[in-house]
Amino acid sequence: MKKLTLFITGFFCCGATWGQGYFPGIEWARCYGSSENEDAVDIKQTFDGGYIVLGKSAATDGDLINAPFGNKTWIFKLDVAGDIEWQQYLVNVTSAKNIVQTTDSGYIISGSLLTKLTPNGQIDWQYNHPQLICNTGV
Repeated sequence: MKKLTLFITGFFCCGATWGQGYFPGIEWARCYGSSENEDAVDIKQTFDGGYIVLGKSAATDGDLINAPFGNKTWIFKLDVAGDIEWQQYLVNVTSAKNIVQTTDSGYIISGSLLTKLTPNGQIDWQYNHPQLICNTGV
């Protein structure tokens, strides 16, 4: 199974790697982000061999296409070549901790708000309960 290497800078860079050592066998490397600081919170390989990235940002430029202003959770799906397939934003939701692909190929995002995305990144439903605490993810 391939591993995703994440480099944290002013924006974040992701690369799928295999083999031993830190950089041998780099299949691809890309930088994702904007002129602001983004943080990757969780990255998982998806059923199709791509990746789903859960991050945080306050930016509205760069890779954050049509992003709303203010703090937001930024979710984006990468294909096997590292190209962005789709993006979704959860406005004023910065407590998201974990993303998991569901059996229907959608995604569950946990935090103080539980959010279900469809396979193409549309919000299917959200659940917010005052006593819902998901500090460790799903």
